[in-house]
Amino acid sequence: MVRLVAPDATGERRVAEVALRSPIDWMQNGRAIVAADRDDAASPFALFTIDVADGRKHQVTSPAKGTLGDSQPRLSPDGSSLAFVRSAEASVQDVYTVSVNGGNPRRLTTENRAVEGLAWNAGEPELIASLERQGQARSLWRVFLSGASPLRIPDAGLARANGQGMSSQFLSPRRITFAMLGLCARQQKVTTFLVTNPVRKLLASS
Repeated sequence: MVRLVAPDATGERRVAEVALRSPIDWMQNGRAIVAADRDDAASPFALFTIDVADGRKHQVTSPAKGTLGDSQPRLSPDGSSLAFVRSAEASVQDVYTVSVNGGNPRRLTTENRAVEGLAWNAGEPELIASLERQGQARSLWRVFLSGASPLRIPDAGLARANGQGMSSQFLSPRRITFAMLGLCARQQKVTTFLVTNPVRKLLASS
């Protein structure tokens, strides 16, 4: 369920029911959100915009039947497109973009591996994603809208093979944070990057 609450924690109300617990994002006009949902249990998850005033839904993507579907929507800084993760099955995933008005999605990665975080690099035609690729352990990669081969962010390091993972999150127009997740909460390390060219580390927890 999606619920809306004022900044002062008052006026909480239900917006809509959605079938998948997944990150959501606001549309640029502030009158709608985008979330993963599906029509019924036999359908794949798709991205929908949801009017926060009345809960009306409009389907944006249409993944193939028999797949798990779409999740993790991220609105571009200019409000024109959505980045998202498309899953053939649970851990067979790649990064795509699509117009906020729908249409044919564009595939940006071809790893067929789990994507654990996704964020726009504001001011640049690229995304930052947590990927496993080229036989390397998981790390943060710059994924270019031009279709150029992704580049790893060296300061992000590499996840170890002991179940460690990474997730990235957009914080502000020039900052990306990611968590290096271990097997328990005490093993979590959070790092923030200043998004410049090249991307550089700003601060890190101990």
